[in-house]
Amino acid sequence: MLQNTVPCPPDVPILTLPNGDVTRDGVVDDADLLQVQFQMGNSGGDADLDGNGVVDDADLMIVMFAQGQSSDALWQGSFAPAQGWFTLQFAVQLGDYVGNPAGQQAEVRLRDLATGAQYVYPVVFGGSPLQVVSVPVPTQNRYAVQVVAPQGGSWLTISRTDVPATAPAPLTFGAPFPWQGSFPVPYGVLNPANGNLMVGLGLVSWGGQAGVAFGLTYNAQDTRSGVLGVGWRHSYEAQLVFHTNGVALQEPDGRVLFFAEQPDGSYVAMKGVYDRLQRTAEGYQLIRASQVRWLFDSSGRLVAIRDWHNQGVSLEYNAAGQLRRVVDTTGRALTL
Repeated sequence: MLQNTVPCPPDVPILTLPNGDVTRDGVVDDADLLQVQFQMGNSGGDADLDGNGVVDDADLMIVMFAQGQSSDALWQGSFAPAQGWFTLQFAVQLGDYVGNPAGQQAEVRLRDLATGAQYVYPVVFGGSPLQVVSVPVPTQNRYAVQVVAPQGGSWLTISRTDVPATAPAPLTFGAPFPWQGSFPVPYGVLNPANGNLMVGLGLVSWGGQAGVAFGLTYNAQDTRSGVLGVGWRHSYEAQLVFHTNGVALQEPDGRVLFFAEQPDGSYVAMKGVYDRLQRTAEGYQLIRASQVRWLFDSSGRLVAIRDWHNQGVSLEYNAAGQLRRVVDTTGRALTL
């Protein structure tokens, strides 16, 4: 399960389970108020709603503010385990609780609002009453969500009718994304989100609109073995790797970005990635956010890079599939 503890990301909705059901009958009413009053001053017990170890006025206030609330009726039907490429991210919070909820388990039930399919996903709390969860789902539709309260607890089950699914955000090698942050180091950068050290070394280049820049990049956490060895890649070492549900782009700086194939044959990029992958008559083209086009043959091999003026470079390979020459549109060539 992909789960984190506090703090909660600012764009993630928080689903808070109301507290106050002392009698565990699914409704907060006068019976709960009486139980708190009868147990006032006791250590622990069912009436210690906030988990601070003693039944006190704070527990009384919890019941008074939640008076009249009740658990939502449990959704019925069959629920498949949640799985898929898209992500439904939100936080589940045990309301009005300051104790240690470690081991408490809630159940998330999902309903695809477009297809009606239902899924289930467990949420296990650690030492915080706020748990951020990333639930894998098969479609980018909007979902209804029901959070079933932990069994034996004083919280109520709640439902929400409209939570959007998104593509997952990348957590990969290579140049850090803006939201990951970075620490500069000599000849490179450290990614604090995943601990990867990336260093780069320029070898040869020439300018002009159709210039060539050839260098090396090393990623300390990248265990892939490229043409230059484990962790090393050169400036034109890009490839498309095909999977049953989409295409993975392996970039020269070490990044790996996934594009999920849709029923109509189009591709959806990961969250925060603004490149577009398209099929062409010759293979594929990747339109970068800068509007530069990377052209791949049908096997996924990078064969050219072009700007909107059709200036750039072409890549030539030998019979073994090794890069032999990089030729710019003026005819200048780098031979390897």
